Amino acid sequence: MFPYLVCQFAKSTVSNLVKECFGSDFPNIINKRQINYIYNYLSDLGAESVLLESSYVDKDYLEDYSNYYVKCFNEYGSRSARLHFFSKHIDHTVMDNVLANACQKDLDDIQESYLGFIVVKPLPKTFIGKTCLRTYPAFAIDECRNLISRDYVVNLFGIELKVNSIAFQEQDKVLSACATTAIWSSLHAIEWKDTKNISSCGKITSSAINHISDSSNRFPNNGLTNKQILRALDVEGLKHQRFDVGSKDKIFFFNKVKSHIDSGLPLILGAKIYELSSHEKPRYLGGHAVTVLGYKDLEGHESVYIHDDRIGPFARAAIEPLSKYEGESEGFNDRWCLTLQEKDEYSNWKKPHQILVPESIIIPSHRKNRIPESYVRNTCDYIVAGYDSFVKSLESAGKDVSLHKDKVRYKIKLQQVGRYKKEILFSSLVNKSEVLLSSLARFQWVASFLFGADKVFDVLFDATDIPQGNAVSIIAKYDKGKFDLIAARLAKFNDVEKISNRFHGEHFWDSFLSSIKLAGNSYQSYLDEKYGALRAPKYLTEKEVQSFIDGESRLDTFYGECESSLDEKFALHKDKKLIWAISHEGALLIGAEKDGLGHPSITGLKPARIAGELFYENYCWAINSKSGRYSGDYKDSNELLKNALLKFKEVFYLSRDQIEHRPFYPE
Repeated sequence: MFPYLVCQFAKSTVSNLVKECFGSDFPNIINKRQINYIYNYLSDLGAESVLLESSYVDKDYLEDYSNYYVKCFNEYGSRSARLHFFSKHIDHTVMDNVLANACQKDLDDIQESYLGFIVVKPLPKTFIGKTCLRTYPAFAIDECRNLISRDYVVNLFGIELKVNSIAFQEQDKVLSACATTAIWSSLHAIEWKDTKNISSCGKITSSAINHISDSSNRFPNNGLTNKQILRALDVEGLKHQRFDVGSKDKIFFFNKVKSHIDSGLPLILGAKIYELSSHEKPRYLGGHAVTVLGYKDLEGHESVYIHDDRIGPFARAAIEPLSKYEGESEGFNDRWCLTLQEKDEYSNWKKPHQILVPESIIIPSHRKNRIPESYVRNTCDYIVAGYDSFVKSLESAGKDVSLHKDKVRYKIKLQQVGRYKKEILFSSLVNKSEVLLSSLARFQWVASFLFGADKVFDVLFDATDIPQGNAVSIIAKYDKGKFDLIAARLAKFNDVEKISNRFHGEHFWDSFLSSIKLAGNSYQSYLDEKYGALRAPKYLTEKEVQSFIDGESRLDTFYGECESSLDEKFALHKDKKLIWAISHEGALLIGAEKDGLGHPSITGLKPARIAGELFYENYCWAINSKSGRYSGDYKDSNELLKNALLKFKEVFYLSRDQIEHRPFYPE
């Protein structure tokens, strides 16, 4: 058996290669609808060469083969073939040279031209197995499009190749239904799922139909109910949410698609299929399930991108009104639909041939994601409604609203907190340190609010919380001025009850309102700003540790005003230096410095804020910020020292005119 064959990319050569592998009785694969779609797709990507890997062990097919096909009377075989596609000229000479004398440049050239692969199963009719094709370049450069994809590593005779895609396959009408392949593709689209551990379609079907009343583990399988789809996702250890979209407008549907695709979460769409004809009414074909993996958000031309096992990967489905298509049929009314279009071999769009009338969407997610997107969206709608209400009240009062001409809008996505913090590490966040240093749950719904074209703030919602909880984790501010403007208006928004009834209590408005009222107003943040964030002592001496153990104290603690002057309180220390520090709770600590006993001896070895020396000089008391243990790494130590001086004057008000500060500049 030959290990591989290579030829130019064309319909005839592709079909001929497969026949060489499986025999002349194998059907002409290019006559298949999905192969035509894939051929046109690859032509758009500039395919030039195709390589047939004649013997390939595909994990998914092998699992299904061992569970079902091996028991068949006809011998279908356990080995598959794999077709690889390239955008550059590749022939046997090129491949032989690479395999014999591989150099990095040759490997890089092959990788650069690699467009992906198709697994061809040894089944006469449903032979399109795992298929991973490079996504269109437009998705990488067009801001109005977004698509879920991941890297698949391919080993071709020891040559490691990568293709960025989401796996597709046609339904095996024996072991799976369209819903099964939709589940299978959605599992591939979830980034934390290891593709090597994703169940085959046969196993997914078994998971779906077992333990459901009135069903049995039998093949062939004719289809899955929504309940069975949810059961299959349960077995995969996934959380899931189901929404009926049949009675909703297209905005509801498209918002769900956008927020979850932006979150890296695919959607399983259940719909009715109608075939279009230029002379007849749309004809109902039956129910169907597809995987939604992307969208195009261009006003008036909104589309979604789907894996449809009847068509191919990343098929475009435009969102259009049903009224565009004449005739009446069961389930038709003044609603919207998804129009399926394909390209011809010249890359021109053909007339729509079918429409999907959506009925439901199922969204698989991480088990820890307990908060539905709808709670977050409703809260964001509150925020927008509150600000709009304020602007309208200004207009009604005849006041200038020029500062508020830009609409407040938002977008939502689910993120792992580590990735979010990585993204903001180089951002211009006003409270970046607060956000980066905050302990947050692993999964966060991030609602980004924009004022015109500028991002003003992000609200992070703990996606692992409960719907009845206080889910707002933190607010990240990009523009403090605009945020304060919006927050001040929202804090006075008194129309909450009316809007709350609209969302049936499914929101976190109260949690958000508490957050904006508390943001930046805590005593801790005040102390951090005035006297510096807490610092642990840089090091400790043995004497300091022993002194703490022995309970020795040479410390005066001042929480408020002192009835004695500095002269009276420290008359015996005018000829020597004292040490001082601002404690973690904002108290002024003053003590004596002895050999081996420095600032940690007056703080109890605890973290503290700005610290320094207190000494009598030229008939007045002076302070500096000389403390290698606490003050050494404050960028604004001299500003903090000025604030500490005010603290001294507040405590020793009888000596306020005799206290000065001496900026300390380390050598």
